[in-house]
Amino acid sequence: MQNLSTSELIEPTRFLWVDLQIKAICDTCEDDQTSDRVPEVLEKLPEGIIDIYSQALQRVLQKPDEQIKSVEKIFKWVVCARRPMTIDELHEALTITTGQKSWKEPSQKFSPSTVSKLCGNLIVFDDFDSTLSLAHHTVQAFLKSPPKTPSLAEFSMQACKADRYLGDMCVTYLSFTDFQRSLTTTGDSRNLQCLNRPVLLTAHMLPGLNFLRLQNWNERLRRHTGGHDFDAENRLRRIRGTMNAPTVNSSFQILEYCKTNWYHHCHAFSSEDTESVRSLKQLLKQPSLPFSWQPWGLSDDLDPFPHWPMFTWAVQQAHIPILRIWQELVTKMEANDSWEHLWFSSGDSLFASACTMANTTQIDLFYKGLIGVGPAIRPSQQQLLAGVASAAALGHITVIERLLQQKADVNAAGSDGRTALQAAAEGGHLAVVERLLQQKADVNAAGYNGRTALQAAAEGGHLAVVERLLQQKADVNAAAAEYNGRTALQAAAGGGHLAVVARLLQQKADVNAAAGYHSGRTALQAAAEGGHLAVVERLLQQKVDVNAAAAGRNGRTALQAAAGGGHLAVVERLFQQKADVNAAAAEYHSGRTALQAAARGGHLAVVERLLQQKADVNAAAGYSGRTALQAAAEGGHLAVVERLLQQKADVNAAAAKFDGRTALQAAAEGGHLAVVERLLQKKADVNAAAAAEYNGITALQAAAGGGHLAVVERLLQQKADVNAAGYDGRTTLQAAAEGGHLAVVERLRIAGAR
Repeated sequence: MQNLSTSELIEPTRFLWVDLQIKAICDTCEDDQTSDRVPEVLEKLPEGIIDIYSQALQRVLQKPDEQIKSVEKIFKWVVCARRPMTIDELHEALTITTGQKSWKEPSQKFSPSTVSKLCGNLIVFDDFDSTLSLAHHTVQAFLKSPPKTPSLAEFSMQACKADRYLGDMCVTYLSFTDFQRSLTTTGDSRNLQCLNRPVLLTAHMLPGLNFLRLQNWNERLRRHTGGHDFDAENRLRRIRGTMNAPTVNSSFQILEYCKTNWYHHCHAFSSEDTESVRSLKQLLKQPSLPFSWQPWGLSDDLDPFPHWPMFTWAVQQAHIPILRIWQELVTKMEANDSWEHLWFSSGDSLFASACTMANTTQIDLFYKGLIGVGPAIRPSQQQLLAGVASAAALGHITVIERLLQQKADVNAAGSDGRTALQAAAEGGHLAVVERLLQQKADVNAAGYNGRTALQAAAEGGHLAVVERLLQQKADVNAAAAEYNGRTALQAAAGGGHLAVVARLLQQKADVNAAAGYHSGRTALQAAAEGGHLAVVERLLQQKVDVNAAAAGRNGRTALQAAAGGGHLAVVERLFQQKADVNAAAAEYHSGRTALQAAARGGHLAVVERLLQQKADVNAAAGYSGRTALQAAAEGGHLAVVERLLQQKADVNAAAAKFDGRTALQAAAEGGHLAVVERLLQKKADVNAAAAAEYNGITALQAAAGGGHLAVVERLLQQKADVNAAGYDGRTTLQAAAEGGHLAVVERLRIAGAR
């Protein structure tokens, strides 16, 4: 009982230690009816919290055997119950014994203080909700750890053993004969006649009906249910059982807990627990068992196979004891057919869930089953690959081991294009990486638009995984994927992982490897974009190209990347290295100059520094970009707008051809009234043409489409053309109507919109 770290114990338990010592002294005085032994107790004070827990249990062992047994039971219920127990529930739980047939009134009832004292003050009572709990979470860890001395072994809470005990008690309790008569309004149909032929019942109830027609209906019903008779008795009993809640005798304090949690605890039953399994089987076969006690719900006459809900629930929960009982209730053919039907209808999701949740019991069940099922229901190779990938990504080494036993191909790519090694490396799961490498995983495999394992590990900053992959001859300079790809060094730099960057540089990583065409970044660009000054400094020491070209689509130079993120210190450092303040924006997809990038983010200090460095305030917008003023106006950054206007920014610069906006159009679209007002003061053209190629709109259309009534009003005062058409022919009125902006629609109609 010593598997607790120092950090778990020192601070959180300092006051608990004092509290338990004081209570121990008080208990001694109370037991002795004198304080004579207090000096002796004080001389033997335990030093640590583990020692005081052990001392508390040693005091328990000095009590009579009957009390010791009660304490053992109390600890099992408090530690292993699925919710806190009330004191009344505990009283009743202590009376349950294996093999008991009927309910008994608790022979003794303890006060909360007595329970606490009886258990060495390791259990406390919560006055707020009247429940019992452990004095501290470390008590549970202590009880579940190996005992410090052999004499304390009987208090050791082995999870499965304690769960089996609670399962036994729940099953015993629910099997009491009392419940067959005390749950007075259950769906029990013992007074119902057998109605397996409902057509006869209907004939007696409605003698005027055509009997032959009823027989035909009954035959059709038989065919629909696979030739089985329609079991009306059970059907009516089920309906009554669900519609009428049982009236429970108030004496049955623990009934609610047992009926809602028995199956959780019975999960721990093994094939060796013959008596426990036999009792469970008898309980489930009781004809009067309320359906509300069964977690799998109601069977239906239209289910594909007998006991289908029980079977599907047990498979989903990987509940082996219930599955074994189900297996005894059906024929061999029905069992095989049930497995096959379930697998073909839900196999993908069930197997994927088992791998994701690391449910090895369920995985074993799918491969081995409990009966002689054929290979047709086993996971396919595709399902196996998906399972390996998800387990590797989550670091489930036990699942990986199971799936490798099934000959999983460790080098096949999953549905997301990643191999298992890449997925494990990305998550930083060293143990899984090691196991896959032992299995000859290809360390340099490149997934479709993905990362190599080294690139994935570097991106996450997983130094230990990076080190292991390099030992395995991973290619430190493997090319980046074309779309949003990064080399290992670029990936580490983008994440600011200085230690990984340093290790890759030791391995001769190419510090100037080109950025991938679509959204790629060089190592310096990636570090600058994230504002990682220390990484930038380290790369500059390696003679990195500070003015390396931006990627063709959505690219950034290092200065543009730093400016867009507002990283002033990085901007300053790059200027010291002669970074080009007016480097051209990337041609496609949101290319920006450094000033345009800073203006878009509203980074006034960076804008000021770039202007000091002679940044071109009127640099043209890229294919779908914005000038600096347009970018600032779009974000509603009034201070930046003001500063750019002071620098003679062109207030009427044309919108980019593709999805472009003039400064006024951009401000109007965002509803930034103060910016709109300032631009109008600077003679912004209220009727400037919309962008020519895609998604172009006038300023009035932009404001109307966004429902910005105040901006619409201001533009109309400025003689905005209420009937001008956008690039696609859509009018201002249509833009407002499509957005559901009724007030704007009304205002435009008053202004003569058509």
